[in-house]
Amino acid sequence: MKKINWKYALGEILLIFIGITLAITFQNWNENRKQAQLEKTVLKQLKASLQNDLKDVNANLATHQRVQQSCGRILEALHSSDPINDQLVIREMSQASDNTFLVSDVSTYEYLKSIGLHIIQDDDLRKQISILYEVVYKGIEGLEGNSSFVQQSFIESIKKYYTFTNGKFAGRKSFDLIRTDDNLKFELGSLQYLHQIMINRYQKKVIPELDKLIKMVEVAL
Repeated sequence: MKKINWKYALGEILLIFIGITLAITFQNWNENRKQAQLEKTVLKQLKASLQNDLKDVNANLATHQRVQQSCGRILEALHSSDPINDQLVIREMSQASDNTFLVSDVSTYEYLKSIGLHIIQDDDLRKQISILYEVVYKGIEGLEGNSSFVQQSFIESIKKYYTFTNGKFAGRKSFDLIRTDDNLKFELGSLQYLHQIMINRYQKKVIPELDKLIKMVEVAL
């Protein structure tokens, strides 16, 4: 029987073990490097999307403020006995009939969901991304749907007094007649209230959460 050289055999086994360990280590390192590169790429795209959203949000906030103010001026005129400038009324009515909707750039977020949010290593950052898109944005979309319904009802009521074409009112009616329309006053008040809610939500929730996420992404980059 041939005598086994245990030193040699153990040496061979050790070399194989070391080789396998190094291969696995290199594979894991390479995979982690790819994941880190992918995370950076996604975060850069996400930052660009969020900056686009911030522009849209600021524009929407300005529209809600303008509409809310127009509603207030019309209501003030309706409750006053002072003479009214018809052109001023038409302008304010047209502005009060305006509306806006959040158009967020969700392309990067949808891609992130498709590859898995786990690609984002920072737990707090991953949580903030979900909060913005799944809670904040969806909440504002629901509110905007309600304001759209009230706005359309207001437009239909105003059509009894003015023509409405391409988003603008025109024509000439006795404002004293409009002053007696309690239903119109109620709709104007409701519209003003809803736009005030939208203003508060944008200022106190959407913009702060959006700014917070942008800063967190910048830190991660």
